[in-house]
Amino acid sequence: MTTQAPVSAGIVCTLRMPPPPSRENDGDGQLGDPSREIVDSFIRYHLSKGFQHIWLFFDDPNDHTFDQARSFPLCNVSAIRRKTTEEQEAAWKSSTLLSRLGGLETARREVTARQMLNAELAMKEAVDSKSTPEKQVEYLVHIDIDELFYTGENSVIPHFTWLRDQGIDHMVYEKGQWIVVVVVVV
Repeated sequence: MTTQAPVSAGIVCTLRMPPPPSRENDGDGQLGDPSREIVDSFIRYHLSKGFQHIWLFFDDPNDHTFDQARSFPLCNVSAIRRKTTEEQEAAWKSSTLLSRLGGLETARREVTARQMLNAELAMKEAVDSKSTPEKQVEYLVHIDIDELFYTGENSVIPHFTWLRDQGIDHMVYEKGQWIVVVVVVV
């Protein structure tokens, strides 16, 4: 009997955090900054639930929470800063989705288009045989920074194992106003 490799899952998120509060702190720029706490909690929660890798695409090149995400090991978190419009658009031009989304003008204007383009970039990296093993995931979940992927289990792995065993290659989870799409990246 052949044993299947354990299932692996990752998260992709396009985010833009509000600037830090202007109140006094202890001098390190971190005390009482809810944005940093949100990014930190998001990453820690999802890694603790068994997600193998998290891709965070920072929509604002000057986002002050970028360094918070970069403080995690690179094998677990890819923090991608939108350096310049030209560099980001060059990456998007290789996308198979760009023309279907309405081109660069739409991507510049619509966050949903940027989310889809960034998810495609993460998927490409997840299936790239040159990627580190930690980045090679079977399922990729797209969620917003203010959302958590919750299962009743301590780990998400039984959920994704069940999906694989059932031959389910994508799933849409509806919750209130949010829709989270899980895509197979094999």
